Amino acid sequence: MGREPNKHLAFGYGVHFCMGAALARMEVSSFFAALLPRLESIELCGDPQLVATTFVGGLKHLPIRYSVV
Repeated sequence: MGREPNKHLAFGYGVHFCMGAALARMEVSSFFAALLPRLESIELCGDPQLVATTFVGGLKHLPIRYSVV
């Protein structure tokens, strides 16, 4: 299964809403809850690049620099 040509990961809407959206949101929440306490600092180290679309907005690249505790 691929995402060509669409690179976005939207959950859809209405009858097309993703059945796994709640699980995906819980996974992301758990990931950051475990990651952030381990970071001493986090900062941007370049310009963010946005996804070029009129439908679903988001980031294509978000360059960061971090140090661990």
